[in-house]
Amino acid sequence: MYINVFYVKILKTNLNKTIFALNIKRKVLFTMTTEKFEIEINTLKKFFEVYCNDKHENQIQKTVNLEYKDKKFSLDLLLCEECHEAINYSFERLDQCPHEIKPRCRTCPSPCYEKSRWKNIAKVMKYAAIKLSLTKMKNKIKSIFS
Repeated sequence: MYINVFYVKILKTNLNKTIFALNIKRKVLFTMTTEKFEIEINTLKKFFEVYCNDKHENQIQKTVNLEYKDKKFSLDLLLCEECHEAINYSFERLDQCPHEIKPRCRTCPSPCYEKSRWKNIAKVMKYAAIKLSLTKMKNKIKSIFS
């Protein structure tokens, strides 16, 4: 889907003449590339699996099939029911993100998450990011001394 944006640009020349230039910018909606979408869903998968594995029990193996711009993705998730529901909600929000270049959700000018769900997902993301970064640092330190 394309939206044409017209604006008039006022240019001043050396002779103090004012020139009006009509510029047409074509903005493309939903232009997140499939590669970026794949990175985003894999990040969500990794974060939710880390969080759920540490915090919950009774994980269930499920396969989630997603489609974005005529490309299909299949993810095997090992999560509890609560986390399955939360990650599916995140996948829906990601699929419907209206931004040309996807911003971080916490700095988004038009957030699409409901407040209550956003707080839960932010908690998951914060926990998993800290855990994964600490694990990465631990592995670097081990590799230095081995």
